[in-house]
Amino acid sequence: MPGWIDRLSDVVSRRLPLEGLVVAVTGAGHGAGKATANTLASQGARVAVGDLRYAYAERVASAINHTITPDGGGVAIALGLDVCDPESFRRFLEQAGNDFGPVDVLVNDPGGQAETGMEAMARSGSGHVVNIAAGPGAGDVLALTDLARSRSARAGVTFTAVVPRSGADADPEHVAEAVARAVRSRAETVRYPRRRLRRAFARSNGHSG
Repeated sequence: MPGWIDRLSDVVSRRLPLEGLVVAVTGAGHGAGKATANTLASQGARVAVGDLRYAYAERVASAINHTITPDGGGVAIALGLDVCDPESFRRFLEQAGNDFGPVDVLVNDPGGQAETGMEAMARSGSGHVVNIAAGPGAGDVLALTDLARSRSARAGVTFTAVVPRSGADADPEHVAEAVARAVRSRAETVRYPRRRLRRAFARSNGHSG
């Protein structure tokens, strides 16, 4: 059973790090976007699950809702979204706002169409945009994010690029964990997978350090 299901089951019993945030995730019907929606919901966020294939988004939102709440509602909504269509993007964010309140965070997966999201977030005077990179396009996502950041400095919108470490695969769970860190920290760049500190173990033959 995926680890996110276990994490989701604890939502109602404790205060979570992203509790109260409204997050809109694009490409969330599959892959890294799906893992990201699951992870953010498991940490207390209300999530708008956007995907070109509405049926995929609906399955993800339904699974999140039925795992978190007994009545199967209130945590995630499914919305159709064509990220190549600015009008579709605006409707996506508007509907998310109508259902949950103002969108606090927009997660672009993959990291494209940040300009459209930036414009919508800028109108509210606040917000955070997270752009996900995978594969050889990481440099482009960094450049796009830097440009958007420079253009929106006065609008109160912050930007984070989530990019892989050299040679790393875009494992959906690693990406999702990195996005959660990005949402919490609002750092300019977050890399995945997360580096783990190595612990020293007791040595044998009396060398216990």
